Order: sequence, then C-alpha cells, then structure tokens
Amino acid sequence: MSTIGKNGAAAPLLELERLHVSFGDTVAVKDVTLAIGRGERVALVGESGSGKSASRRSRCCGF
Repeated sequence: MSTIGKNGAAAPLLELERLHVSFGDTVAVKDVTLAIGRGERVALVGESGSGKSASRRSRCCGF
C-alpha cells in the first residue's frame, strides 16, 4: 500500500521540516529538513555533540 503525495510521487515515510531541538539555552539542532522514502536508508554522520541523537529522539520515539 503506498500513499501518493501532492506532486503524484509516493509520499515520504518520514518527513521533517525545520526541526529545532534545544536544551535550555543550548541549541542542539537548528532548521533541519529531510524526507525519507520507503526502502531508503539514511545515516546521520557528524562529530560528537553535533545533534545526531537529539534529532533522532525528537521525532522517532521508540527507535
């Protein structure tokens, strides 16, 4: 079963627009936008403390 998006293409399985994550006054993630389609594999790569886990935890509870 697939869902068709506005432009006729398959709708993303996960879509984030302008994600912001902060801890008090500390901004961990600023203005991240991405779309992941069914069957795609994505890797978040970056230095320690760059916001990889904070991004994942903000939207993908249970992973």
